Amino acid sequence: MSEKIIQVTDQDVEGIYSRIQKGEILPRHSSLWGYDSLIDEGIDVIVVRLRKPESLFYNYIIRPLFAKLGIINIPLAIDTIKVLKKNPDVKLIYSHYITLTSTLSFLRKLGIIKVPVIGLAHDAFLEYTDINAWKRHDMVISLCESTLGLAQSKTNVPSSCLHYIDWGADIRCINQYKPAKPPTRDFFLATGVSNRDYDLLISAFRDMPKQKLIIVSSIYRNNNLPPNVSLINDVGSDSYYDMLPLYYNATASIIPLKQNLSWCCGATIIFQSIAMGCPLIVSECQANVIDAEKEGVGLNVRIGSKKDIIDSVTKLSSDNEFRDKCSKNGIALSLTRYNYDIFCRQLIGYVKTFIE
Repeated sequence: MSEKIIQVTDQDVEGIYSRIQKGEILPRHSSLWGYDSLIDEGIDVIVVRLRKPESLFYNYIIRPLFAKLGIINIPLAIDTIKVLKKNPDVKLIYSHYITLTSTLSFLRKLGIIKVPVIGLAHDAFLEYTDINAWKRHDMVISLCESTLGLAQSKTNVPSSCLHYIDWGADIRCINQYKPAKPPTRDFFLATGVSNRDYDLLISAFRDMPKQKLIIVSSIYRNNNLPPNVSLINDVGSDSYYDMLPLYYNATASIIPLKQNLSWCCGATIIFQSIAMGCPLIVSECQANVIDAEKEGVGLNVRIGSKKDIIDSVTKLSSDNEFRDKCSKNGIALSLTRYNYDIFCRQLIGYVKTFIE
C-alpha cells in the first residue's frame, strides 16, 4: 500500500495534471509544486484546495482578527480536517506556501492534528504574517538560500526546522520553444510586479534614446513614456508562452528594485530568464535568489542608481562576448541546478523523511 499525504493548495493541481497527462505542455513549476512527481514516486496525494469564503463576517471580522496571530485560511484548515477524519492513515500535510497551512500548523502545536505539517516559504517571515506561523511548522523549506540565512540569523526558529530547496523553470516547457533564428538582442526587457522601480528604469532609458525597453506589468501605469519605451499591461492567461519570445530575444532582463527587502523579489523572472539564455541586470538585495555576477549570468546594480543601470545596459549592448557568456552560463545553471525537476527530487527527499 502506498503512503498517503495531503497537499494543500490554491491551484487546480488535479485539473492541470490531467491536462498534462493528455498531452498538453503546461508550466508545472508554478502550478503543480511537485504533485506530479509525488504521484510518480508512488505516493497517494489527496488534494485539498483553497476555497473563497462567501461570508462577509468571516472576511471582515474573523479573518483580520486571527491574521494577527498568524492564523489564516481557516476554511481551508476545516476542509483539511474533514479529509483527515476520512483518511486516518495520512502521514503528512504539505503546502507550497506556508500561509496555506498556517492554521493547520497552529492546530498541530495544540495537538489537535497528529501528523506533521510542512510548507514552502517564498518570502522571509521577517516582514509578513507572524513568525509563529514559521515556528509551528514541523519543517519550513525556503526557495531562497539568502532568505533562509536571514531567518536563521535573526530569529530563534530551530535550524533543524529550516531547510533550503532549489527551484526554477520547467525545462520541458522551455524546450518547446525552439526558434530557428538566433535571438535578435535588440531590446531590453523588464517584467514583474513586486518592489519594482520602473520609474527609475524609464528615467535611465530616457537618457539612452537608442536603447529600446519593453516593460510588461499588469499593474504599472505611466502615460509619459519616451519613444524608446513600450509598456504592455494586457497580461492574459497565455502570458507564460507569450513571454518566452521576449526572454529569448531580449538583450537582458532587468529587475530594478525599490527597496532592499528581506524577501526575494523577482525569483520567477530570474529563473525564467536564465533558462531562456537571457542575461540579467539585477538590483543588489540581501535576499536575491542568486548573485548575477557571482554566477556569471549578468550584472548587479545598486538600488536607486540610474548610473549603474545605464552602465550595465551599455555593457551588455556593446560587449557581445560578455553577453553571450552570460547567456550560456545562465542556460547551464538552469539545467544543472535551478529547474523544476531538481526541485521535485529534493522535495521528495524531504517528504520521505516524514513518511518512511
